[in-house]
Amino acid sequence: MTVCPDCLREEFAPAQPVEEGFLKAIKQSNDVSVRRATARAERLSGSFQSGTAFGPHGTLRFVLGVAIFFVCVGIFMYCAGLEEWELRQLMPEAAHRPVSILLCWVAAALVFSSTSRVSKLLVYPLVIFFVVAGWFMPTFWFAMSDREKKETAAAIAASTVDTTEASTTTSRKSSYSSRELTEEDLSVYREKKQEKGSNVNFGIYISTRDVGLRQNIRSTIARLLEAEGCVAYTKGQGTLFIVSNAAGGSRNVSHVAARFGDLNYSNPSEGLYEVAFLPEKVKAISRFDSEVLTSPKHASFVAANLDELRNLLDPHRVRAAASALATANVQEQAAEIREALIEVLRDPWAVEPDTYDALVQALVVYAAPGDKEIVDVCRKYFLHSRLTKRPPSVPVMELLIRETPDEMVAPVVELWSANPVEWERTLAQLGTRSQDHLLDLLGTTESLQLIGSILKHLEHNGTPEAIPAVKPYAEHSDTLISRTARATLQALGASGY
Repeated sequence: MTVCPDCLREEFAPAQPVEEGFLKAIKQSNDVSVRRATARAERLSGSFQSGTAFGPHGTLRFVLGVAIFFVCVGIFMYCAGLEEWELRQLMPEAAHRPVSILLCWVAAALVFSSTSRVSKLLVYPLVIFFVVAGWFMPTFWFAMSDREKKETAAAIAASTVDTTEASTTTSRKSSYSSRELTEEDLSVYREKKQEKGSNVNFGIYISTRDVGLRQNIRSTIARLLEAEGCVAYTKGQGTLFIVSNAAGGSRNVSHVAARFGDLNYSNPSEGLYEVAFLPEKVKAISRFDSEVLTSPKHASFVAANLDELRNLLDPHRVRAAASALATANVQEQAAEIREALIEVLRDPWAVEPDTYDALVQALVVYAAPGDKEIVDVCRKYFLHSRLTKRPPSVPVMELLIRETPDEMVAPVVELWSANPVEWERTLAQLGTRSQDHLLDLLGTTESLQLIGSILKHLEHNGTPEAIPAVKPYAEHSDTLISRTARATLQALGASGY
């Protein structure tokens, strides 16, 4: 093959020298590419070693973290809506911020650890928000709750003030003779009266249509009149409450209706009453902060809780006030507290047993020796507890045993025989008064456990008169019974044991 010499020289001629700046740029570009490739390789290596290279773990951590945060939000939203006494039972105030920080910061940690799967532009601001929210969460929600409660209270007061003023004026002019409801409004009452006859006792109209208040008023009317039924109907500018099967039947209950406001109309023969609702009369809105109600050292502590005791519509607030006064035991104002508790306990509380318990237990705290009025209240409470098969309060039992020991022997022995462990201390307060009842029970029962409990009790609280009744059990076939009987006989002074 013939090759042109000029072509060969041109083809294989020395290359033109490259500029130094161009070489430097190429080298820098190559170094950057190498570093990026190295970092990528290291991340992939870590992912392969941890087993998360292709799994959804990062995304799951992000979702779990967000879910925990919203759980925390839900908890404090729920707590903010509770009454003060309910909140203290569910979560003490000292635990609010630690719980919030724990949940929110765990959520922040989970979200932060998900950066390999979720955009950092989303994750980092979210982490900062969770950390800050953990500190301020309780403050924010409880502040919001207080604001809403105050706005609601103000709205209730505003919605009723005009009606109240107008109704009060009308009542003064008419001397309780004018009626606001029309015959059409009363048609439902008359139909019920005709349908069920004497079972329908009263129609009480109260000038409020607030849903929350209406429910509380309905429950309160049924409690005060000890009625089996109380149904609410929206009529005119208020609510008509139809009461059925009230204790004592149909009678004049003007004094009960007037407790809800100004009585504008009263017709006892038809069982009809109209009331201009007054929130301040039923203590619907608390005049004191929760801090005052729960701080015995506060100057207004007693006054605030006495005000709460007289709340007509909310048994929970009454119970909280009674518990606070019982715990504080403010003997400097014992007489005033006693009178308030006696007054409140004149109302029927059978349908609110927890509130009933709290009120009577508070009264026991402020009872002086020989106070017959308090003894009568406690006796009534004790009989109600036995009738409803609820365990009576131990402090009430101790007061009755102290004031009327002979009267309490039989019921205490009955309670003790059903549960010797729980009522042993109470039975021991009777001393030797219970011995005859226990010996009668010893001769009739076939329960080995009860026999053993009786013998054990007589060992510490018996007299020598019990020896003849106990002796046969010293030879009992059950070794535990016979051993207990011998110990009892020895303690009672029987010879030969």
